[in-house]
Amino acid sequence: MKNKRIQTNKFRFNIIDALLILVIIVAAVSLSWIVTSRDVGKGNDGISEITYKIVVRNMREEFRNLVSVGDTIIDSVHLFTLGEVTDVSYSASKYTGTNKNTSEVVISDYPERIDMTITVSSPAEIIDGSYMIGGLEIAVGSYLSFRAPDFVAEGYCLEMDVNS
Repeated sequence: MKNKRIQTNKFRFNIIDALLILVIIVAAVSLSWIVTSRDVGKGNDGISEITYKIVVRNMREEFRNLVSVGDTIIDSVHLFTLGEVTDVSYSASKYTGTNKNTSEVVISDYPERIDMTITVSSPAEIIDGSYMIGGLEIAVGSYLSFRAPDFVAEGYCLEMDVNS
């Protein structure tokens, strides 16, 4: 007499299988959302109006009055609009040096040279605590190459205020 074992493989679907499938689906959807989301990692904090000052040092006197209130300032390198001029002021350009004989600090005026301070107002996007205008980060000490309709120069951001 032959003893035959009959094996039957029956698959039973239970609650554990349903939970496993659900976890896999949720993980796949979450991963695809993270990969396709444009704002992940950018930390957008919103848009704020900022006012900042650009100082152009040691400029020739003949370039006075080439920047006017209402002019649009554009970044010369990336061509981003940096904002609108709200104020322009001028002061005598100063030279700071050291007297070699006495080791004293000497401050004197440059003849026919001036410093120009341009106040610019612009909406800025706050990303990870940094203020961005277009794709350019604006901070105190930032070096800016810019142009106005009648003037091209380079300067530094001297100060910055966030308007509420």
